[in-house]
Amino acid sequence: MLGALLAVAMVGAPPAQAADEAAALYDPSTVWVIHLTLPRTSEEHLEAEPEGAYQPGEFSIAATTGAPGSEAAFSAPVKTEVRLKGSASFEDLSGKSAFKLKFKKGERPFGLKKLTLNNMIEDTSMTHETLAYEVAREAGVPAPRTGFAYVYLNGRDYGMHLDLETMDDQALERIFATHFEAALQHLYEGEDGTDVIPGDATAFEVDEGEEANIADLEALITAVDGGGVEPWATRVAPLADLTEMTRMWAMEKYVGQWDGYSGQIGDFQPNNYYLYDDTHGVFQMLPWGMDEAFMEEHHLAFDGSAGVMFDKCIADATCAALYWHSLSAVTAAAKGLGLASRATALDTMLAPWQEAEQGDGRFHFTRAQAHAAAVETSEFATTRPGEAETWLAGHEPPEEPGSGGEETGGGEEAGGGDERQGPQSQGQSSGSPTASTTGGGATGAPPGHVPAPHFGRLRKRGAVLGTTLTLGTPGTVSQRATYVVGGRSHLACSIPAAEHAAGPVSLRCALRPSARRLLHSRPLRLRVLTTVRADIGTTTKLPRLVELRRWPTHPSSS
Repeated sequence: MLGALLAVAMVGAPPAQAADEAAALYDPSTVWVIHLTLPRTSEEHLEAEPEGAYQPGEFSIAATTGAPGSEAAFSAPVKTEVRLKGSASFEDLSGKSAFKLKFKKGERPFGLKKLTLNNMIEDTSMTHETLAYEVAREAGVPAPRTGFAYVYLNGRDYGMHLDLETMDDQALERIFATHFEAALQHLYEGEDGTDVIPGDATAFEVDEGEEANIADLEALITAVDGGGVEPWATRVAPLADLTEMTRMWAMEKYVGQWDGYSGQIGDFQPNNYYLYDDTHGVFQMLPWGMDEAFMEEHHLAFDGSAGVMFDKCIADATCAALYWHSLSAVTAAAKGLGLASRATALDTMLAPWQEAEQGDGRFHFTRAQAHAAAVETSEFATTRPGEAETWLAGHEPPEEPGSGGEETGGGEEAGGGDERQGPQSQGQSSGSPTASTTGGGATGAPPGHVPAPHFGRLRKRGAVLGTTLTLGTPGTVSQRATYVVGGRSHLACSIPAAEHAAGPVSLRCALRPSARRLLHSRPLRLRVLTTVRADIGTTTKLPRLVELRRWPTHPSSS
């Protein structure tokens, strides 16, 4: 079965085409300078409704030789439309805003319909997305290109931005050029917990394609969710390119993309991914939003609960073997890129630009903080191959999965739910909210097995985070929630260790005044870590990601 899947699936991205008009813009070895000009009415609209509609303005751009002050002549201004963007990274015009730009036909710089300019405030090193997308493309995962731009708006300095290729029909045609004789059918965007499960089809945003007809997505959901005697991979393969998808998931795990499809599961995961299909009707999955990859605290386990397709794949012997081969391919591709030296080179190239943006109070990091973060990125890249190879050595599949009978290979009967085929890494899964410390595998629980602590929902009411937890044995429970501002981690709330009996536990973590004040001006992304130290001697760490939306100017008392 595995051999058949490998033979018919599109293993990687299509061969490179001749250089296109926008290729120079997506060269991460240099920096462009962009001038945006907005009339006062446009600024007023963006200030009054920061997350509102596009506003008219003008756009001009200049190449550089790589250093500040080396700009060539700026292009003639062209009309554009501008809006602000971001979720946890969102900042209004008083901060370091991120931008989306649209251009009209006949006035498209580099032939592009849109530009996406990320402010990189969640990435102190300013290297993560560039490196993560490089790994994706090298491993055969369809992914956008990146460049760098230094942005001015009405003469005001908005500093360094990542120029991330916008995932529209133009980019898709370039990426999937070898089979674009089949027309684009849909590009669906999945975020904030939307998954391929019954009832979620209408929760996906339709970025490209016909919004009124999403039968293709409904068919995928039915196949993913369906039961019966047919093994899961056999049922899903006609609608999903499992070779490409397992490479996508392996890539996310490898680079530490915890806020994507396969990183972990939580109130806002899966997140940051696209589902693409053309009129052949076979879906592929594309990455997005990888600014928190390569962070030292995100050495994800290569298994553990995540999006439903990942979970069901790992529980199916054929698909699990495909994932093993994909992780092996991703590891080899990443090693070939020399990521540690790439991080160092990017840091050196960005250094004078990072120093240039320190003159205005809107910026978040010092040059020293950026350099330290780039060193951490390089260290992550250095240690990650060994971690992947250790996991691969401990989980090597049979030569021909499924040859010993379908019972071991298929569907929910062979290990669905939260149990994983094979042991958890290091006794706990840093990406899993049901991180097991017992090491039990597909053969069933050993005698005397105690269920691992299980996370329920995490609710947000006013200034309090409420967590439900189920303990399999008595133990002490503590919790900390942190957020990053100015390149440093700050405490949002904490619960000191306290003893609890086995069974359900309710935790209430009240936000500190500093976090509450900050919520008046911006949303916050909290990293919530719950630690359970069982009386039998095991320790389990349960991470969650929570996004708190910005409060009104005068919130109700909380």
